Amino acid sequence: MSEHKPKPGEITVWKNEKYEAGGNQPYASGKGIDLNGTPVQVALWIPKLEKISDRAFNVTIRPDNYPKQNKQTNKEEEPTDLPF
Repeated sequence: MSEHKPKPGEITVWKNEKYEAGGNQPYASGKGIDLNGTPVQVALWIPKLEKISDRAFNVTIRPDNYPKQNKQTNKEEEPTDLPF
């Protein structure tokens, strides 16, 4: 079976099995291609503010190679695949 290659502007998200209401995990996440053809990561968050509709999501879009934050130090982790 061939792997689907998204076109620019296509993003697919899946429900996060680790999601817990009030927790620190996004409701859904996925990957896709932005309108410029750059791979991106997407996360959908349920807002914690009561002023926002219960049908709304906050959306985070980052480059696919965006460095992850270390939760303990709040610093960027060093990349593991150095080119040299």
